[in-house]
Amino acid sequence: MIPNWYLDRVWLGPISVNVWGAFVALGFVVAIWLTVRRASRVGIDPKHVIDFGTWAILASIIGARLLFVLEHVSEFAGRPWWTVFAIWEGGSSSYGGFFGAIIVAVWFLRKRRLAFRAFADLVAVHLPLGWFIGRLGCYSIHDHAGIPCIGALCVPFPDGTRRLDMGLLDGLGTLAVYPVLLWLARKPR
Repeated sequence: MIPNWYLDRVWLGPISVNVWGAFVALGFVVAIWLTVRRASRVGIDPKHVIDFGTWAILASIIGARLLFVLEHVSEFAGRPWWTVFAIWEGGSSSYGGFFGAIIVAVWFLRKRRLAFRAFADLVAVHLPLGWFIGRLGCYSIHDHAGIPCIGALCVPFPDGTRRLDMGLLDGLGTLAVYPVLLWLARKPR
């Protein structure tokens, strides 16, 4: 059985750090850093990766919140309109963030006149590692409780049940894809 790990916040002196957000930020930083290191080897200016990464982070935050609000529209119906933007209160959808990044990628690549396939091949290699790191943040707060279970992938939840942690499973799935993409990236075309 996977050990219980519930950690919402850590304190660095007087500063409170949201563990989920720290893992998501770390996932972005690692994926962008590795992609920047690889960019010049495949003939793409690393500056494009940094610029795109900045836009992708912004689009991911907006897309993640927007999809969450759409998925929970009844919860927002009676609240003031500005609470839609209160991301510090929690509530985001990683898939909304992914789609937000795709939309900004299309815009960015057209604006910079970059080849979609070459840039997508570059960015896709390290994306699963960044996704995995971000999903560790979901796991740290047990954000995605799956069905009750018995077995090696069960996680003890704060309510006393043992469940599949869907954030952890999603992260492990993307981590399994990562070595395959690394191998494919090294193969000559």
